[in-house]
Amino acid sequence: MSKHKSSNQQLDGQVEEIQALDAELADAHEKIAILRSVRAEAEKAVEIGTGERARVAGLHDWFSTATSTCHALVSLLSAHSGGVEECVIGDVVDTHVMENDVPGLVWAVLARARPT
Repeated sequence: MSKHKSSNQQLDGQVEEIQALDAELADAHEKIAILRSVRAEAEKAVEIGTGERARVAGLHDWFSTATSTCHALVSLLSAHSGGVEECVIGDVVDTHVMENDVPGLVWAVLARARPT
């Protein structure tokens, strides 16, 4: 009977160990699910960040071009072109600057500066 009793005790111990391992496995699966959602959020943030970098780079290039064009046009105001009245150019520049129309300003100044 003692052998039977020790077998039952051993079996009970193994059952308890399996239950503990099952609980540990369930916890591990729960942690894996949480980490997968965290990973998905991180990957989404990386994708958004990549898109933002490209957008910011494009905006930076546009702003740099607009700024250099503006500086070039400001220096045009101090130059004298024969046959073009300065007050007309000044009015054109003022109008387009107030409207924040850089392409229109470039076109208008070039149209007036070209020889006819």
